[in-house]
Amino acid sequence: MHNALRTALICLAAILTAFTASADLKKFMLVGYIYDQEWDSVDSCEVEIYKDDTVKVNFKLLTGNDATKTLSGNQLRALVNSGIGTYRISLFKDGYTPATTTFRIGSVSENTKYLRTIRMEKELTRKLNEVTVTGTRVKMVMKGDTVVFDAAAFQLGEGSMLDALVRQLPGATISSDGVIEVNGRKINELLVNGKDFFKGDPKVALQNLPAYTVKNLKVYDKADDDAYLTHSDSNADKLEDDQNLVMDVQLKKEYIKGWMANAEAGYGTRDRYMGRIFGLGYTDKLRISVFGNINNTGNSSQAGDNGQWWERSAENGINRVAMGGIDYSYKNGEETEFSGNLNYRHNDINEHEISSITRFYPSGDLYRRGELRRRTKGHTLRTDHDLNFRLKSLAFALMPSLEWSRNKTRTNNLTATFDTDPVENSRGETIDSVFNATGPKLNDFRRHLLTSLQNLSVNDPENLHGRINTWTTIRPASWKGVVRVNLIGDI
Repeated sequence: MHNALRTALICLAAILTAFTASADLKKFMLVGYIYDQEWDSVDSCEVEIYKDDTVKVNFKLLTGNDATKTLSGNQLRALVNSGIGTYRISLFKDGYTPATTTFRIGSVSENTKYLRTIRMEKELTRKLNEVTVTGTRVKMVMKGDTVVFDAAAFQLGEGSMLDALVRQLPGATISSDGVIEVNGRKINELLVNGKDFFKGDPKVALQNLPAYTVKNLKVYDKADDDAYLTHSDSNADKLEDDQNLVMDVQLKKEYIKGWMANAEAGYGTRDRYMGRIFGLGYTDKLRISVFGNINNTGNSSQAGDNGQWWERSAENGINRVAMGGIDYSYKNGEETEFSGNLNYRHNDINEHEISSITRFYPSGDLYRRGELRRRTKGHTLRTDHDLNFRLKSLAFALMPSLEWSRNKTRTNNLTATFDTDPVENSRGETIDSVFNATGPKLNDFRRHLLTSLQNLSVNDPENLHGRINTWTTIRPASWKGVVRVNLIGDI
């Protein structure tokens, strides 16, 4: 009996030891960013991790070459499977002094560890004379999983819009069509004070929201609206593609309530003109934004502070644009929130092209004259809405959207081929004479005319697309799990 009891106690102790070891070795996600002293991104660093300052830890590097433990960019994301303890991270890169930072994992429930921003210093190659150091505002800080940029720390020209500020953020870029990336990751949503702002069209905020109204910008992975029920707000086991990276523009206190507006107009040579207006109004619960734009330059772009031009690719002809929109957001406490927008755009592109081509052949050269006239008129109407209800054990969302577009194109293409080079007194004289049977040189042109062709075409496509997306998440207090129903309908 005594031996059996002793054996049972030994087995129980072994089981508890194994359980403790297993719990102590629970994996966690490590996240951090590396910059130099000028807040420029530092990439391609070699990473080493030690536990208790002496034991080198094996880890899986998710943002770079795991075999060589070398980062591809300036973001560090790694899976560590060494459990509770104190850790030291060392970073190495040619031309920089090695950087070290420490942290502690105090609980097995701590599945994600966000490091403070790691700053590396460039190696000194020569001695400096006496210098004067002037203090500046800190451009960015890490607060948990959120990167916070201080707008006041960036030097901007008078009248700059939000796009000029975003372009100066360390690691941030903006493409010609308004796509924002931070440290190589795409920003999926641009928010203003945590709420949608002209969803699907970030260029409205980038081009119209004055930079002087911004207090700071936050970049973080936004949790799902029903995360408080599903407990899915942890990003430890999510791939980057599955996360919803957003940029949240926080306005200064004096611009959170009331109205503000800005307008711009111009007139130039050859009757070119442009004008636009933007207005934003806030109350405790409601926000309304409106904008309008009309021009015959093809867009309302302006130069950024870094010398880049905010334009889409060049177009032929004269492009007249008229567009406008309204965006709203209403939030009543934490339970009810409505948001949406309505946008309209009209394009009128008028193209006129005169061409002259010579083809060389051994038997004799051919001379071609052509004239192309094309007129394209397009209309696009788009609306998106988002209704959210969040209760204690139930979350519900309804997201209807509708887009209609019509683009009508008329084309008249005239070509004529001659066996000698026609002598013209003005551009297009040959085509006018041949197809309109007029002009003093009509008979001369016709004498050397080989072929003539007129191509008329009309293209008038119309598209309508609508979608209703709704989901419901239920988690009664007596349940251990959740039920989520998602329905999507398209027209």
